Amino acid sequence: MLLDIAHLIDRRCVERYQNKYASTVQMMKECQLQLSGPWPPYHFVQRLTRGAAQTPAPAERAVASAMAAV
Repeated sequence: MLLDIAHLIDRRCVERYQNKYASTVQMMKECQLQLSGPWPPYHFVQRLTRGAAQTPAPAERAVASAMAAV
């Protein structure tokens, strides 16, 4: 695994998120992407407290940028 990204989204935005994911899969055909969830909110607690000073890797920025409009 090169990259692991988790997004906490409102239930009302699930369909919009899935559509953005499908668009991203088409845009990044050379990458294997996997969508899973829903995950309970406590799944994100460790990620939020890990330290915000880390700079994302270029691949992470590309995927995050593609998904940002969610």
